Amino acid sequence: MNNRFVRTLYAVGQIALVLFAYLWYRRVTYYRVGRDGRREALNRVHEQSARRLFVTFGRLRGAYIKLGQWLSTQAILPPAYLIEFAKMQDQVEPLPFARIEAALERAWGADWRDRFDDVEEKPLAAASIAQVHRARLKGGREVVIKCQYPGIERFFSKDLALVEVMHPWYVRAIELNFPELRTTIDHRAMIAELFRYINRELDYVNELHYQNKMRELFATWKSVIIPEPIEGLCTPHVICMEYIEGTRILPWFEAANQEDRDKVYETFVDMALYTMVAKGIFQSDTHPGNFLITPDHRLVLLDFGCVKELKPEFRKGTIGLVQAYLNRDPQAGAEILWNLGFRTRQQTIESLTKWMEYAIKMSDVVLDHFKHGHDLVAHLQDNLAALSKEFTDLNSQHSVASVPEEYMLLGRALATSPVPLDKYKPQVDVIPLALEHLAEAGRD
Repeated sequence: MNNRFVRTLYAVGQIALVLFAYLWYRRVTYYRVGRDGRREALNRVHEQSARRLFVTFGRLRGAYIKLGQWLSTQAILPPAYLIEFAKMQDQVEPLPFARIEAALERAWGADWRDRFDDVEEKPLAAASIAQVHRARLKGGREVVIKCQYPGIERFFSKDLALVEVMHPWYVRAIELNFPELRTTIDHRAMIAELFRYINRELDYVNELHYQNKMRELFATWKSVIIPEPIEGLCTPHVICMEYIEGTRILPWFEAANQEDRDKVYETFVDMALYTMVAKGIFQSDTHPGNFLITPDHRLVLLDFGCVKELKPEFRKGTIGLVQAYLNRDPQAGAEILWNLGFRTRQQTIESLTKWMEYAIKMSDVVLDHFKHGHDLVAHLQDNLAALSKEFTDLNSQHSVASVPEEYMLLGRALATSPVPLDKYKPQVDVIPLALEHLAEAGRD
């Protein structure tokens, strides 16, 4: 799949088959099975289509794996898609080590093995754009080698461009045939912002910069670890960093008791608020593969390819929105949203105030469930009809027309948890943490 023409033809063909399956259901199966059989028939289409896309993305790797990982965090998708795409977090088929070895030779020279006592050929992880191998330097220091897949830069941007072109057509076809799924989301802006930062993940110079920046930010924290890059062994296509003993976050949560889960999840929330609110920077790619838990319950951050810095005006606005929520002041929040560039079709601050009132109400629900360790997902499911009606009524009268691109990835980061909330129900009181970091932001 290294030929651009073959990749494009294969991707277009498989996505077209998925689209055809939905159109066939809507135009043919829908009327054949009758009312009682429609849900089951549609679920079969979801399952078959999700499986097809999982296999397709897995074969194509690169940008498609990143897209699948992102889609696995979008709760609006049918469960079949979330189940299949979640496998892309840590079930990518690895490349043979011979190909990785050739890439290391190009990066470090023919004598690269002279720097190591040992390099394990079996990878620790196979991700979307790189493979990770454990190694031991001369002198005994344990490290990991994160090596980009050979040749990935040749087709990564082309793949992104193809998906960017196909995405709005796909969405339009689905919305025409399933009017109940129609939204006012600007899909072009959303996908453009997402891809802009996915594309940056190929730039290991940029990633190394943010890894070191994060090390500075968390230098005094006892609960968070950022691995140290190994000087002289990091190139535009390879990052070598210290090895830290730990367990991937999902298996760790599966085995841990609830008290330890709560402690680690509080660290995650604390870390996120500290970077976003106090420092104006955040890691927008919070899928589970980017975190480890050490034996003494510290959180390890592993990937910095999708870090984003908020512009001063947006950082100030983000802090202002948090303060508006804490002060129960939807009018002030709406004015901040207006100044940042948010608009509804009515083009008025009063219209945005309606959304701010809704946001305060929903935030109360979410934070209360976190505070008491209740099942947030179950609550949303149990009250889906009422919540859907409230959202639909609000959206019909005050539909959102414009969302600044800077907030697309921020919204993604805030809405994405590295562990399933419905399964583990972490108990965290978010408000005191937010107040602490607001105070720090005020001192800066």
